[in-house]
Amino acid sequence: MKLHIQLSCLLSVIATTSFAQTFPVKNIVVSGPDTNRVNLVYLPEGFQAGTQLSTFEGIATGIQNYVFTITPFKEYRAFFNAYCIEVPSVDSGSSHPGTATDVAEPASPVVTANTYFGTVFDNANVHRAIVTKNSAAVYSVLNANLPMYDVPMVVANTAEYGGTGGPILTFTLAPSANEIAVHELGHTFGKLWDEYWNNMPGEHPNMTQESNPALVKWKNWMNTGGVGIYAHGSTGAQATWYRPHQACKMRQLNLPFCHVCQEGIIAQVYKKINPVNSFSPATTVTTLPSVPVHTFSFSPIRPDPNTVIYTWALNGNVLTGTDTFIQVNNS
Repeated sequence: MKLHIQLSCLLSVIATTSFAQTFPVKNIVVSGPDTNRVNLVYLPEGFQAGTQLSTFEGIATGIQNYVFTITPFKEYRAFFNAYCIEVPSVDSGSSHPGTATDVAEPASPVVTANTYFGTVFDNANVHRAIVTKNSAAVYSVLNANLPMYDVPMVVANTAEYGGTGGPILTFTLAPSANEIAVHELGHTFGKLWDEYWNNMPGEHPNMTQESNPALVKWKNWMNTGGVGIYAHGSTGAQATWYRPHQACKMRQLNLPFCHVCQEGIIAQVYKKINPVNSFSPATTVTTLPSVPVHTFSFSPIRPDPNTVIYTWALNGNVLTGTDTFIQVNNS
């Protein structure tokens, strides 16, 4: 995964060398090496140098602390690192062209702000859909300052409600900023879809056209914790697409993730991270000395509470030990 990201970002750096600058990088949470953790990176947008930018580390830390109160991020916090990169903008805030069609514009003052990453509201004519237009600048900053990034999180310095997922997660400092950040992490990291109708249906871990309980992708969760098969609506396309829950954070803020979405996020953790930090002997093929007993061990990354069961096998036969080390007789 990280090799793929490095390659795609390298192309951006080659095309945008003028943006390749170094900025102060601050640690928010460091659980382990960047090579084997999910690395969240907070980027300030519309924070001017000086007083505004000096507050950003505290803002990002507060948001990340909140993320770690939400299941399953809470239980899997040992699998994550979080950083912020202090990038100043010329202007404060974010651009708002006033072109949305889902509200009576101007719903807020029309603004053109000279910001580092070019965030702008009214994406796809939706008032609250704020996106980061200058993705080349984002990837250039990341590659120059924290190349082992996994999730770029652009924080726009405005109290106007807004947020979007996608390759570059973007959200504002609205009163619901913490919840918006977690919801958008569900999109960008968890690969989850909105469980409210957003006119962009598709097959996702928490969205499907399959209505057979025996075949639906979340069949193992059926009738557990409110999981079922719920149509997005009663007519038209909405009646042919289904979600797993009626009260999930991917449908409405200030609710927990449903079991299906929790599983989706956890699956992404294990897709990116090797749950074994290290092992001894340190090579997968080794010549053992002639001693009566050999000791094998490994250092795991554990969720809290730990739900991982370890087993050992010798020549295909499962051994009785389930701890992180085992001793084998040389006989």
